[in-house]
Amino acid sequence: MREESVARILGELRENFESHGGMMKETMGRSMKGMFAAPPLPMLEELKEKNVETLEHSLRVSRFAIGIGREMGLNETTMTQLGWGGLLHDVGKLSVAQQILTKAERLDAEEFGEMKRHTIMGYELLNSGEYPNEIREIALFHHERFDGNGYLYQLKGAEIPLLARICAVADAYDAMTSARCYKEERTEQDALAELKRCSGGQFDPEVVSAFLKSLQ
Repeated sequence: MREESVARILGELRENFESHGGMMKETMGRSMKGMFAAPPLPMLEELKEKNVETLEHSLRVSRFAIGIGREMGLNETTMTQLGWGGLLHDVGKLSVAQQILTKAERLDAEEFGEMKRHTIMGYELLNSGEYPNEIREIALFHHERFDGNGYLYQLKGAEIPLLARICAVADAYDAMTSARCYKEERTEQDALAELKRCSGGQFDPEVVSAFLKSLQ
């Protein structure tokens, strides 16, 4: 990844923080110096080289998650963890085969099994860099469902860490409203209707409500 591309990503994430109440000035530089034993830029570089759509998706997830966090009144430290966690939630896809990431047809059972492992692989990658547990948990648990029918651990309700529940909503909304190699994008209205329909089932209803308010 070119240096200016890295700067653009960090600049956009900083704007995400500062556009929500002005509470996060200089937080990016502070978190880069103090939050991580190993800065995340090399992983972001690798992710862009492997699949730029995943990196761009992660940036949008971070943006949506920060909006939710603001509506829920999270403090500055937690918002910083949430912003970085959203950006790094799919870093485990570095361990997924390229042909699976870019397959236009429905994944078969074996391929889907490998795809599901991106959650634990992301956790392990972040664990090796001594990232805060709150960020690692986002990577590990963002595909759990509020009703207990998610993966990998079938956690339910408050068993799922709050930041992972937030990123689950942000992730799903962006996935629905983005074109992928295997599907067309859905309209914003359709995606919001789906979030409302799944509130209390797939998604934490409090998080869905906060997301809807963040878009107003």
